[in-house]
Amino acid sequence: MGVEFRSKSGVRMTFLAGREEPLWEVAELARTLGSIRRVARRLRWTQSQVREAIWHSQWHPADMQRERQEAMAAGYRRRCPAESPHLLVFPASRLRDAARAEPRRFPSQ
Repeated sequence: MGVEFRSKSGVRMTFLAGREEPLWEVAELARTLGSIRRVARRLRWTQSQVREAIWHSQWHPADMQRERQEAMAAGYRRRCPAESPHLLVFPASRLRDAARAEPRRFPSQ
């Protein structure tokens, strides 16, 4: 795994090699979700890739802040907003438990 620099939306940003999300976005997602495991599941990355992204953003906070500000000013649109419920990855056990807790109701005939 390594870090590479690419231009996206006309802004030079830092990415993990072979990945689509800029490192500052991964770090923000980690702060929002509060768990490396949850971020890894959301992005479909390995936990070590998420850790590397977070470590890089912690070691270069000024660069990450500048990249984020420039990207937002250029109209960069996040691929996976943290607030979107449509992108959540639910464990199957939670869905199963929710289905059991809610009695099924059938329309009367």
